[in-house]
Amino acid sequence: MSLQLYQRYEIVFLAKNQYGPKLSINRIAKLVHCNRSTVIRWLKRWDETKDLTDRERIGRPRKTTQEQDNVIINVVEQDSDDGLTSQQLQEQVQADDIYLSDRTIRRRLNEAGFR
Repeated sequence: MSLQLYQRYEIVFLAKNQYGPKLSINRIAKLVHCNRSTVIRWLKRWDETKDLTDRERIGRPRKTTQEQDNVIINVVEQDSDDGLTSQQLQEQVQADDIYLSDRTIRRRLNEAGFR
């Protein structure tokens, strides 16, 4: 679990502030309730950038666009009485030239709050 922003600044204050107590890395880790390596990482980040906010996370891009997500949700909302399976939804969505796996469709429905 990531540290809260105030905890990151607390680490920097305890280690770097000229009016602060200037504690060791082990002592700071105990006070903030985190690992020693976490303290080292945030101090290094402070020395490099003077910024302790979260960086943008990178990862695999989404397979679907927002419009495609809306099409999937609209199909479910229109046919909510039928109790469609994800494979049936996959066939209906393919009619709109959207080729997705049934697992991707389940993920999008789960994100939208459907079961």
